[in-house]
Amino acid sequence: VYAETDRNARNRVDALGRTPLAVAIDSAHSTQNNDYGWDDEEEEDFLKLNTIIRRLLDGQIGWPQSGSIPMPSDDDEYAPSLPLHKALHQGICLEDGSEHILNAFPTALSIPDPVTGLIPCLLAAVGERASVKTIFELIMKRPDLIINLCKHCSEGVHSNIGTMASKRQKCRDL
Repeated sequence: VYAETDRNARNRVDALGRTPLAVAIDSAHSTQNNDYGWDDEEEEDFLKLNTIIRRLLDGQIGWPQSGSIPMPSDDDEYAPSLPLHKALHQGICLEDGSEHILNAFPTALSIPDPVTGLIPCLLAAVGERASVKTIFELIMKRPDLIINLCKHCSEGVHSNIGTMASKRQKCRDL
């Protein structure tokens, strides 16, 4: 919607420093009325979130680079999150639009979320809207990440709380 009405608006940010993609992701969790953040009467007037995200990232009408632009954090304590991290935090599974974000910036799969320190396939397992399908599909896109994580766990790297704190700090420094 945003990208279709004003092609130049696709790379602008609002007063909070959010791209149109970031606004769409934030709006998905702005209310608890339904899965897309709009009440039932308004939902008919809006495209599904998946379509909105797809259009915002489409190379012809959207701005694919916005998939790699960190979104401002809600908490000053944490570094900005990538759109994929934020979408997974919001419970936006792959079929709801996260897949388009992932396709726009596949490198995000290997980058830990600055808030939790989790890589996206593990982040997708957190929360009431966790989707087994999304978790599985994210693992299958980069199984090497889980294999490496399992190797580190068996070596005891993650057994110490101090280690996790230092890893979170490294993520914040990225």
